[in-house]
Amino acid sequence: MGLSESISRKRNVDSNIIVGVIDTGIWLESESCSDEGFVPPPKKWKGAYRGGNNFTFNNKITGARYYSAISSITSTRDEEGDGSHTASTAAGNYIKHASFYGLARGTARGWVPSTRIAAYKVCFPNGCEEADILSAFEDAIADGVDLIIVSLGTDGAVEFNIDSLAIGAFHAMAKGILTINSVGNEGPENSSVASVAPWLFSVAATTTDRLIVDNIILGNRMTVESDKSEEVSLIVPFPASAVTSKEYDAVLSYKNYTTNPQAEILKSYAIKDYAASVVTGFSSRRPNPLVLEILKTTLKCYAAWALVMKYLGSGDNNTYPKDSHKECPKNLNYPSMSAKIKQKAPVNVTFNRTVTNVGIPNSVYKAKVS
Repeated sequence: MGLSESISRKRNVDSNIIVGVIDTGIWLESESCSDEGFVPPPKKWKGAYRGGNNFTFNNKITGARYYSAISSITSTRDEEGDGSHTASTAAGNYIKHASFYGLARGTARGWVPSTRIAAYKVCFPNGCEEADILSAFEDAIADGVDLIIVSLGTDGAVEFNIDSLAIGAFHAMAKGILTINSVGNEGPENSSVASVAPWLFSVAATTTDRLIVDNIILGNRMTVESDKSEEVSLIVPFPASAVTSKEYDAVLSYKNYTTNPQAEILKSYAIKDYAASVVTGFSSRRPNPLVLEILKTTLKCYAAWALVMKYLGSGDNNTYPKDSHKECPKNLNYPSMSAKIKQKAPVNVTFNRTVTNVGIPNSVYKAKVS
């Protein structure tokens, strides 16, 4: 994702950070969950060890709970994969020589591999119960997590006062805990973003910098290239290759006008995608359908972490206006500015912001409008 391994880190500081993941649970046997190099959790940690059946802990996975309002499953084990995927993206330990069946070799790791994980299983094959989500938020706050990641959401925006994610994240914010939430998977339609509350840090999905190519050779020696624009690759239990509609028509024409049509799928190989990293087509888009003045940019996940670590390292430097319930949303001390305007009409909009100087004394900050 472009995060350099050469950055100097303070492991003893990073390992005191505990990331709470509210999702489908976690798969303990994943190498991302290895506690190699970890010492016991910090004394500040008050989390419970309620992983349920067939669940053990280590110094990396420092806590686990499961909530089963709609399921008979009594374990925090991940049976669907989303929770393990999200946890490893945020805090997965180093995996040397990782590859996909020998392709795209490299070192797999999370944003900050030395952080610890607390898993809260609220989702099951038959869905996610809002009561469980709210319970998980309250438990994560009480347990002492430093950051909450929730890769869950609805198909569209929901009013703040009835949105379990917004309510839970608001409680976390009141305790100084940041919640990172996925924007949704309803893109590329405009106003499809589901993570819209101003206290949620909304993150988009992005492409990787490598593509796996599976070309096809037809019986007439024609080469059909696989579709390199595919943003989601599905694993199927038989040889297969995805092609564009144009290439598909060529294959279909060959099949229909050949007595004995044959084809061979060549061995897969990896190439670098120089266009990466970009927001995927399926990732939900702005503007904010509930409050236009709150800009919900589809931030890339790797860009988000730099801001998150600054938040954790320096404390919350945001200042909130007094009597904020009386303020126009555009005047919240938000790090972006957005206003509804009329097309082809003069614009005169005032935004009030208070910034914390992180530069030299007497610095001058200039706003750039684009």
